[in-house]
Amino acid sequence: MAGINMILFSIYETAKIVSLLGRLVQTPELYMLSRSLIEKIINYSLCILSEEYAEAMLSYSNQKGYRVLNRQHSAGGFTINQSFFRPEDEFLSEKLKKDLAKFTGPKGREVTKWTKLSTYERIDKILELWPSFNALKYLTLLVATYENSSESLHGTLYGTSFYFGAFHPNATSNFEEMINIKEEHCLTSMAYSVIAISEMIRLISIKIQIPDILKNSDNEEQKVLKNLRTYSESLKSRRTGTTKYTTNIIST
Repeated sequence: MAGINMILFSIYETAKIVSLLGRLVQTPELYMLSRSLIEKIINYSLCILSEEYAEAMLSYSNQKGYRVLNRQHSAGGFTINQSFFRPEDEFLSEKLKKDLAKFTGPKGREVTKWTKLSTYERIDKILELWPSFNALKYLTLLVATYENSSESLHGTLYGTSFYFGAFHPNATSNFEEMINIKEEHCLTSMAYSVIAISEMIRLISIKIQIPDILKNSDNEEQKVLKNLRTYSESLKSRRTGTTKYTTNIIST
């Protein structure tokens, strides 16, 4: 499980940047990293609950390190060819050869996902393995960020403007309201991130039996959410129009 814990370290690093982006109100970047955060949390939770999935993650990562060194891409009349090793090279370890075979399809194509489960199905699997799991705490962050983060990442017009309420059926042209909407998007994403991290910490505390971690995590979650609620209410009181854009799930 030592290798799997690199995901936990990455969760810590991503959470720090999510916090920073939230304070800077960099909404599209916050959405992209919040999605990355929840996917890491889901994957890590599944791996520490199941040796089978932990092994699949390790095998996938092992063969991926080889495959990324052997790629060919063409565009605009140019071709970039990366070819550092070949599958028949004798120095490749037996473990690597087995992992390559495991993630190679019947027609010789690369299997590009570490598990056949979708992200939503992974949440179902976590609940199956951990009956006391509060799946809503993962699901809310995933639903809130998944589609919008993809649009932002791919640079579409929607993805570069949704956080102002653009293209919403009740879109406003009032600049102050647009800024408020942007800030509310940040608040929502940050709140869901805190909730998801808290639930992951609850899982870790149960697995390694350190109750103080759980107690401190619950306390911090409530403090952060209280502050976010207060700020959210202040934004609503500053509204100058009648546009209703976001749903305040933070208050649940």
